[in-house]
Amino acid sequence: MPCMRKIYGEREGIILNKKNAETRKKLRCIDSVRDFEDLLEQVMLSEEEKKMLRLHYKDKKTLACIADELGMSEANVKKMHHKILIKISKMF
Repeated sequence: MPCMRKIYGEREGIILNKKNAETRKKLRCIDSVRDFEDLLEQVMLSEEEKKMLRLHYKDKKTLACIADELGMSEANVKKMHHKILIKISKMF
């Protein structure tokens, strides 16, 4: 049975990665600042999470650059970004 859990976990991870990739693509395609801001207001996000999304998707900054700007490690910013994408994917 442990193998079944491992396979399920890997499969679940692949599905989440595909869903997150679709969400990232949709976020990049939002041209209107107003539409982008409206989306941010619809999802339960902290101000720091909203700032991260603005910097990455509108200002085109890398996650490493955002980490420096927010005073966080790049690993933490990547984890946070991943969790945000999961929240936002429910909106699409």
